[in-house]
Parts: sequence; structure tokens; C-alpha cells
Amino acid sequence: MIIDSSGATIGRQSKLQLVPTDSFCVPGTTLHTFTLNSIKCSAIICHDSRHPELVRLPVLAGARLIFYSSWETWHDDGPVPTTEEGRYLRPYESQVVARAVENRVYVVHSNVAGVSDDLSSGSHGGSRIVDPQGDVIVSAGVWGEEVVEADVDIENSTAAYAKECENKGFFLKEWWREGARKVTGLN
Repeated sequence: MIIDSSGATIGRQSKLQLVPTDSFCVPGTTLHTFTLNSIKCSAIICHDSRHPELVRLPVLAGARLIFYSSWETWHDDGPVPTTEEGRYLRPYESQVVARAVENRVYVVHSNVAGVSDDLSSGSHGGSRIVDPQGDVIVSAGVWGEEVVEADVDIENSTAAYAKECENKGFFLKEWWREGARKVTGLN
């Protein structure tokens, strides 16, 4: 659920790609966009980040800012590494950067912090804001709760790479268009 500064619900997005530990859930079946402060946005949840089309389709439908919330462990859903510089986090971190770069949009990622004395009860932190060039503007660490914030220039969120599928003769052009039409605007 997406709630604006006045407390109004302006959007919803269900997790679409479940993992074995999600056996209590039913996966969502729709992608949505919503408008926040005049910016068209979308959201993905946890394992959804491993599926690039779940960002690309809303971007083709106009989203320029992607919110990504997660409570995950490392990229193969194993335990949190015991060191902040653990190489096991690199693939997971790279996915967030890739979603921003391959679409040329901002990604705001919120993740649960790791719990160093009980690795099975936390996630791996690393909340971050990534710009359309793939630069991590600000990032939290693995352990402990932190708030990350940054000013962004939404004009830099051009969706340039996503829009390339609209080029004349691009062989998947109609496929992407059909997918983008299935993205529902909620406000």
C-alpha cells in the first residue's frame, strides 16, 4: 500500500514472484502505477527485483520512479553474510542498480536491516537510492536501522533505454506495447 503525506492511500502493489517461504501468500496478478507529488511511480516487492520486466513494463507505461521494498537475505535466499563487505551481497546489490540503469529511472530501495546476533531474523540492509545512471546516491549499511534520503532531479529519469523498444523495426515492439497496456494506473 502506498500512502501519501496526507495519509491517503494512492496505490497498491502485490508481490508477484513468490519464493518457497511465501507459502502463506497468493501472488499478485497485476502491475500498477500511481502518482506521487506529480511523478508517475511504480513499486516492486522482494523477489520481484530479479525479474526485469516487472520494472520495464511500468516504465513503458510512464513510471519514472520505482519504489522497491524488501525483506530478503542474499541472492540465493541463504543466510546474511557475516561481514558488511561480503561478496555474497554483490549480485543482490547489482540487481537494484541494473533496474535503474536498464530503464534510466530512479530506484528507491527500502530493505530490512541485518541482525548480527541472529542472522535468520533479519535481512541484509543496504537500503539505497540509485539514480538513472546507476550511481548509488545514498546507501545504508547492513547492520542497524538507518534512514536514507536524497534530493532527486526527476528530469534525469528519462526512461531512455526502456523507450528503445519503441524504435521502428524493434522485433519485440508489439510484445512490449501489449505488456505495457496491462499496467494499471491507480490514480
